[in-house]
Amino acid sequence: MEYADENYYRVYTFSDFFQETMENLSDRRFWALWKMYDEMLHDPEMEKAGSVIFVPEGPEYENVGLHYYGTQPRRRLKRNWDIMKKDEKNNKAKVTFRRYMALVENRKLRKEVFGF
Repeated sequence: MEYADENYYRVYTFSDFFQETMENLSDRRFWALWKMYDEMLHDPEMEKAGSVIFVPEGPEYENVGLHYYGTQPRRRLKRNWDIMKKDEKNNKAKVTFRRYMALVENRKLRKEVFGF
């Protein structure tokens, strides 16, 4: 979850799904869903799609984008989230993760798709 927030910004896990996982720790089906999520998070194509909101890495970009007081995040946003372009906010990676979390959170839909 921390990796998702650091590398895609504001990608959240639904608390009910997280709680349901904690209640079913011995059920490997839940672990499989988390493994799928983890693999999506680390997919190079997704990382590239999600990077459109961040300042590229390198010394030539030191004065570009947002700067933060105190501890700097691992990746800096290009601009304030509230004024970021809609297509950058809703990039392919962010939309995919949001849809995946909505799928696993919705018990009825999850049962139809995954069988539990």
